[in-house]
Amino acid sequence: MKKIPLICSGHSRPVVDLAYSPMIESEDGFFIVSACLDGKPMIRRGETGDWIGTFIGHKGAVWSAHINHTASQVVTGSADYTAKLWDAVSGKELHSFTHTKIVKTAHFSPDGKKIITGAMDKQLRIYDLEKMDADPQVIDGHTQPVKHAIYSKDGTLIISGGGDAALKVWDTRTLTEVKSIPVKSEIKSIEISLDNKHITTAVGKEVLFWDAQKFEIVKTYS
Repeated sequence: MKKIPLICSGHSRPVVDLAYSPMIESEDGFFIVSACLDGKPMIRRGETGDWIGTFIGHKGAVWSAHINHTASQVVTGSADYTAKLWDAVSGKELHSFTHTKIVKTAHFSPDGKKIITGAMDKQLRIYDLEKMDADPQVIDGHTQPVKHAIYSKDGTLIISGGGDAALKVWDTRTLTEVKSIPVKSEIKSIEISLDNKHITTAVGKEVLFWDAQKFEIVKTYS
């Protein structure tokens, strides 16, 4: 039987990032958040794509959106030089983290207690959500804008990439670079599989699949 995809309308400009929550241990199921250049990130039901709400507050295009493991909070990164933390249930803005340039990526740690952001200023920033007014920890090392950054499943590593065409791995305990692996062009997306065995990256016109433990390429699709 041919399956017809669900169409989720509502955005007025290109959708540039999408994230699913884990399955919530209740009757709520799971959720999707989307980042769009219309500046209005949205949350939807994962099973049906039905619209739940729109997070209103950004003054520029939204480049990144991520939902935490309990589907209680959403973080977004925007061209208005901010990353914003939202209550996923009420839609209320909880905090705005000011940056010096456009924020291209924002991601929760596995326990939901921290967020990592990457920006056009080439820096990674780690914010402690239990001390939101404190200055972030800053990681320098990228030589071009950071396009994507995520935590490993156990939270001990940060994996990032961007315009400097290298997959970089950082130790969250020491904030030092563990690996820097050159690729052909800029990295625009990084994901870890649910079974924690593979990392997927979008690099130019290729999708690269990596061994998540050894950080070696196991497959390439053009």
